[in-house]
Amino acid sequence: MILIKEELNIDINMKTVVSLKKRNKDCIIVKRKGIIRIINKKNPRFKLKQG
Repeated sequence: MILIKEELNIDINMKTVVSLKKRNKDCIIVKRKGIIRIINKKNPRFKLKQG
């Protein structure tokens, strides 16, 4: 099961949401491959993606 998730490159810890908002002052909005993501290096639990 673990090998399948690694092959598909699935990020289990990232939440998918309909509307994105910065949850913290350290959040950074990034657009990669048509997907909008919010990343936070100081507190990784604030990771989000849309699309």
